[in-house]
Amino acid sequence: MSFLVYKTSKKSGKTECERLKTVSLAGFKSGLIYRTLVRRKEFTEKWHITEAHMLQTTKCDAARHVLIVDLKPQGQTATHLYRIRDIWGYSDAHWTNMLLKLDCVFWHESDDLAAQKDKFPLLDGGVAYEFLYLNRGIKDGIRRGTWNFPKGTVTGPLLFEGNVLDFLQKRQREVPHKEEIDQ
Repeated sequence: MSFLVYKTSKKSGKTECERLKTVSLAGFKSGLIYRTLVRRKEFTEKWHITEAHMLQTTKCDAARHVLIVDLKPQGQTATHLYRIRDIWGYSDAHWTNMLLKLDCVFWHESDDLAAQKDKFPLLDGGVAYEFLYLNRGIKDGIRRGTWNFPKGTVTGPLLFEGNVLDFLQKRQREVPHKEEIDQ
């Protein structure tokens, strides 16, 4: 996966995105998540940051920029670009679990992928969620470890909103109600 900042502009009533720069999401030295948490003084085990918070950390105006994840940066025939809207994290001393809320903004198959990733129209392809994790985390308000993605390929399940809601409803049916536990 690669993480990119795009500048947006309106043309003929549509929003166009043009690649501005690549950013690192992970890592405690240059990682956008860690730097945003420090800037916001939100250094707790449970945290939430938005796209606007992260763009402010990169000195970009959230009204004119978007934060995009390219889920298939090495893809030869498909482009899957998602806008990062929110990241919720839960950190402990050993690792940080994260849930990313994403908007599908560009999904295309073609032979000329490089040109498409540089400039594209912002589309509304629905909401998806992805689970990722970082090595180590926060314990008692202190950073532990590197905050990097695990070695190897960064992968996590990508679930579209309907799938997530279905899973949660099924899980809710399995959880005993408080009244049942008290008996």
